Amino acid sequence: MAVVHEFVELVEVHVPMFDKFGYIWYMIDYGPQSDTLYAIVLKDSGEVWQLPHKDFRISKNVSYGISV
Repeated sequence: MAVVHEFVELVEVHVPMFDKFGYIWYMIDYGPQSDTLYAIVLKDSGEVWQLPHKDFRISKNVSYGISV
């Protein structure tokens, strides 16, 4: 059974494989046997990519005081 979580507050991320910035839209957790996938919307093109956590980095999240 999969769990889908849509983020209320957008979390800005950097996607090194494209060298672009985007936002996490939602995440899908398929359970302990597979990686959690995140739907990332790229800022400049609006493209949506589903990526595992190892393929992006949080770039800024004011609510947690993170500024990379």
